[in-house]
Amino acid sequence: MTPLDTDIMQRKLTVILTEVKHLKDFLSSKQTQKDFRWEYSLLFSLQKSVAAVCDIATHIIARESEEVGDSYADAIIKLGKIGVLPTEFALKIANVAKFRNKVVHEYETVDINKVLEFLPRAIEDLATFAKHIQKFLERGGK
Repeated sequence: MTPLDTDIMQRKLTVILTEVKHLKDFLSSKQTQKDFRWEYSLLFSLQKSVAAVCDIATHIIARESEEVGDSYADAIIKLGKIGVLPTEFALKIANVAKFRNKVVHEYETVDINKVLEFLPRAIEDLATFAKHIQKFLERGGK
């Protein structure tokens, strides 16, 4: 079993929490979404926070000597199966990984209005994920 690198985990948690603050700023921003810089910043902030979630999931699963799965969503779902996250929440937050894949691989089809609809739920889920991982670390990674 590979030891859990708590420094990596804390750095990734910091990324998530920092980006959650940025994403909340986007929600309260008066700027129009017609500005491509605003859209790019929003998408990058969301992508960065979800990448940190995926990194945490794969790090924990690798520590447990389990296969990560075919996707980042699979890795997040496995966190529910091994008790790091509540199972129902793991299934719910796995959707952020699917969203990330759309932004990264199908970027030409991203509808910023759908992103804005998704954003409040994503912010809440990212913050909740960070709380669960922090508790996991406080338990010594158990």
